[in-house]
Amino acid sequence: MHSADMVRKGKWSPVYTSMIDDLYPEGGIKKRFFKLMMWIMATFSKPKDSSDYVITVETVDKHNFKDLLKEINVPTLVIGS
Repeated sequence: MHSADMVRKGKWSPVYTSMIDDLYPEGGIKKRFFKLMMWIMATFSKPKDSSDYVITVETVDKHNFKDLLKEINVPTLVIGS
């Protein structure tokens, strides 16, 4: 399920804990600790209005910039002796 859909239904815990999966893919005690902290935060400090989050996630999903990366030109001046 998409995170914006979960937030619309009021299910913040899976969204918060999925952030930790991305930060700590290898697992371990640190990952379990932070997942617990995110679960607690999602349980006790849910935002009252989730529309900002939903709009942000949907906008990021719709913005496909991968094909435009080849058009970025960054001239660099290298000075050395």
